[in-house]
Amino acid sequence: MQLGFHCWVYCQLAMRGHPWTEAHAIFRKLFEDGIDTICREVAGAGFDGLETGADFLAEDGDVQRMADALGAAGIAFIGISHNAAFWDPAQRSQIVEDLDAACERAGRLGGAHLGVSANPPAGRDKTDDDYAEQAETLRAVSAAVRCHGVMPNLHTYARDAADGCRELREMAERLSPEELILGPDLDWLLHGGADPLAVVRRFGSRIGFLHLRDRGADGVWVEAAGEGAFDFGALGQALREIGFAGPAVFEPAFADHQPTRPLAETLTMSAAHLRATLWA
Repeated sequence: MQLGFHCWVYCQLAMRGHPWTEAHAIFRKLFEDGIDTICREVAGAGFDGLETGADFLAEDGDVQRMADALGAAGIAFIGISHNAAFWDPAQRSQIVEDLDAACERAGRLGGAHLGVSANPPAGRDKTDDDYAEQAETLRAVSAAVRCHGVMPNLHTYARDAADGCRELREMAERLSPEELILGPDLDWLLHGGADPLAVVRRFGSRIGFLHLRDRGADGVWVEAAGEGAFDFGALGQALREIGFAGPAVFEPAFADHQPTRPLAETLTMSAAHLRATLWA
């Protein structure tokens, strides 16, 4: 099982005090000025690979910049993640074009995974027609990016725990394992009211990717894996039962508090705890 790290927490901290309209510019600056530090800290903490947002590979020259940082740190590139309104057919062509370009760059770096999060329509739940359109968009994305050696996986949020994890059910039923694997964020599903271990056992071999973080019994995110209430040992047992091979990607996030220790220390604590529990 590959133990990965998503760099979202670096993005989140960089965004403090800024409106989301500035997100792309801030993430670009973080990549240009900070990717060497990110790669060095992630590798030094004991993680096998790095996942980033698509903003980190928005331009063709980003490939060499990323390759240099990864190579200097001695860490692998796992892939990229991206949020979009996949249910909206009017956006399909642009989504496919954008992700085709980003995944071509990710593929050149050895990245094999594209995490997709299907943003909901404003002010309403998705309908059967929305899910049908979403499946068609994801099918088109999959066809475009697999030639780059990249496989899409469906990421989840708290909202996706609703109606018996309908988001996962609909896409697993409408798309084949060769078109889409499931890459649930178990912490978000837990926050939405689902039982993460039941989700793992229910979807079994369709799960080929995971996002993980930890939170306390009060529901507030903690900094390092092992400082909260999540039972990673029990998760490790469930993953062995379904033959999960990874990647399992740690994606910490801080609510409104500033970290109490350097991120490098938190990452080291987290990697050690995850290896001691998921592999136990």
